[in-house]
Amino acid sequence: MAFHHHPAEADEQWRPLVYVVHLGDLVAMLEGSSTGADALLYHLDKDYDQFVSLDRESLDRIIVTVLSDFERTKALFS
Repeated sequence: MAFHHHPAEADEQWRPLVYVVHLGDLVAMLEGSSTGADALLYHLDKDYDQFVSLDRESLDRIIVTVLSDFERTKALFS
């Protein structure tokens, strides 16, 4: 998982898995989940769709769903 910020640099055999982690990390970062200072430098790798069957519209829906679920879960603990 050392390459999840730069998935194209991972060994070819591991790229599909690293791209999935890359997308998950990006979604968490966009939701503000313990991102740290490096979040400002983070970007979606343009080649993610070569390794993960997920178009940009579907990714956007996932981001909205995660935000909604996160807020609902956070409210349960408040």
